[in-house]
Amino acid sequence: MPSPSRMLLLEDLAVPYVVRVTSVQEPGGWLRRAEYPELPGCFVESYNALDALEDLDALRVRILIDMRRRGEQPPRPRPPLSTGLAVMGAVDVDKLLAQLLEEEAT
Repeated sequence: MPSPSRMLLLEDLAVPYVVRVTSVQEPGGWLRRAEYPELPGCFVESYNALDALEDLDALRVRILIDMRRRGEQPPRPRPPLSTGLAVMGAVDVDKLLAQLLEEEAT
């Protein structure tokens, strides 16, 4: 059975945040800025929209884990999904969590 702190983290990861993607013209071309405006500091930029979304999802997981490590309550603008984790890209959440927990143990 997962510990209470891991259960909270799993609930955090199941919260569906609003995603906003905008295009910004730069001298070298167009950048895609992807963000979760409800999650402070959670934004990325890339020349490819799909890459931006995948990077954004990985950053969301890292931010939520870091907030829990600091004892902070992440924002929950809506309840967690009952169907599981709110992941939209090709992020391997299990692998990312294992790496972060391994780092924490060392």
